[in-house]
Amino acid sequence: MTTSDRRPYKSATVLDQGLLDECSENLVCDLRMICTIETPASSSYLTDTLYLSDRNMVVGTNFYQARVTFPTIKRSVGRILEPAVSFSTQQIKVNNSDGFFNKILPAGSEYDSLINRRVTIKVGLAEVQATYDSNIIFDGFITEVGGFSRDMSSFTIIARDKFDDLNQTFPTSLFKYSEFPDLDDQVVGKPKPILLGNWVTNLEIVKESSVPAIIVNGNDPTMNGTTSNVANIKFLISENANRDFFTNTIVLVRSSLAYTISSSDVVNVSADKNYFEITQNTGNTLIDGANYIFKSSDSFFCQANGAEIDSLSAYPENAVEQARYILKNFGNASASDFSSGWDTLRSKNSPAESSIATIKSRAYIDKPEKALSYALSILEQVRCEAFINRSQKIEISTNHWEDFNASPTTEMLAQDIERKSLQPKIQEINNFNKVQSFYNLLPDVKENYSATNFFVQQDSINQSKEIAKGLVFPNLYVASDVNNQTKEYLKFTSGFREDIFVTVTWKFLLQEINDFISLNVEIGGTTYNNIPLRVRDISFLNRGMKIKMRCWSFQMLPFQTWNPGYNGIVGGQNAIINAI
Repeated sequence: MTTSDRRPYKSATVLDQGLLDECSENLVCDLRMICTIETPASSSYLTDTLYLSDRNMVVGTNFYQARVTFPTIKRSVGRILEPAVSFSTQQIKVNNSDGFFNKILPAGSEYDSLINRRVTIKVGLAEVQATYDSNIIFDGFITEVGGFSRDMSSFTIIARDKFDDLNQTFPTSLFKYSEFPDLDDQVVGKPKPILLGNWVTNLEIVKESSVPAIIVNGNDPTMNGTTSNVANIKFLISENANRDFFTNTIVLVRSSLAYTISSSDVVNVSADKNYFEITQNTGNTLIDGANYIFKSSDSFFCQANGAEIDSLSAYPENAVEQARYILKNFGNASASDFSSGWDTLRSKNSPAESSIATIKSRAYIDKPEKALSYALSILEQVRCEAFINRSQKIEISTNHWEDFNASPTTEMLAQDIERKSLQPKIQEINNFNKVQSFYNLLPDVKENYSATNFFVQQDSINQSKEIAKGLVFPNLYVASDVNNQTKEYLKFTSGFREDIFVTVTWKFLLQEINDFISLNVEIGGTTYNNIPLRVRDISFLNRGMKIKMRCWSFQMLPFQTWNPGYNGIVGGQNAIINAI
């Protein structure tokens, strides 16, 4: 006869994995969802907040009314070579058949629009307040478009995740007449460029300078006037202040020929190193033996080192820091929105293929981009990913083999899985065994200027057939960096890759995106013996408090100490990649 407590949640004050495991063994738990909706400050009888749930209960000092049915809440990190951060849109229908909330609805005595009011959904244990505070699964705001509607017995709100506005369009500063009255008409309204990283090395061979210097007084009538009355040519390099600008690197291109402007003619360089002027007709710069005088067809290029992007002034070419800089400066993120993992990963210096601290990245952004999408693209080029974690922070993790967990402590057994829900599915996207990468996007030529050799995974080709693909690394510009990333991606894509779709019990409530789980089941004709899985999508289903997941299976992708020795394995950490 056992003496264990079959209802440990009754006395628990902390919701942790140990408690979930214990409750799972006894097949009983008391997890619940609650929702708070911020209301107008004038609604005193509601203490400025709606406290809602799918049952009547008291949590802490607040009474939660049984007036909602909770929607599914999903988080995702996307797929390999297709990074994405999924933001939940929550539609919550609130029962108002008794008119309880009429005061805050249109025509009510305390009505003040619900648009942009905060909505929070939490999971916790019974009526223990502390367990809810540490398990926020949605935090967002009611949308301005379609965010509120009602019928005769209820009202419905639609809320977007609080990080939804990370994907703002940038650059935001445009060339305007009000700032530069003599702007050429073709420049007006274009974004001022953003310059990040080193723009001194690995540039276009002929000019040896690739950063456009944009003329901001092209309509000045004295620009190419008489030789006795010629205005200075005025230039802007970037919206941001730069770390360095080199006056001896300015190149004039005229009729497809390149000429170096004498540094003696470069004047009025701004303190921010993003503005300068060139004097004309001085005798210092000669074009075909004559003093240089501006022509409207002239274009100019220079070398510079871009913005100072971190407080330590130590990571100007670091992909992780550049992504964070973009999210902070153009995606409305604050320093406190980022997890500590960003500081850790920016300093990672081994092995060579994963040494983020030494991999060089740069960016020239002169057309509208989405901040989050651009940041994810930079991270993808060093095999990193960002997502929103359980603590409502912007988290970062890697797809580096050495960072994977070969021996997960959390185990998924047959009794944890909803009947008939486990569905393996072969990954049909980005399967290739031959690849060439294109990199080093230069703004003067407007294309990726460099290319790697082809790399092949011959074992995979022999097993099936040759499948070729091109990869793009626009922000990387050092050949060895791109070669390393290309080979590491090919180790993934050339192997047999499978997604596992499964619905499990609340035992997995605390699992995080990119956590590892050990799958140990035999169901019908499907057998998985302690196979490492990596969580990629996770959804919270209020019905029965279940968790729906999509996971990567590493059954046929060995890494570190995980090497099952199955026949037919061709991919994985130790796959042989050759250049041809």
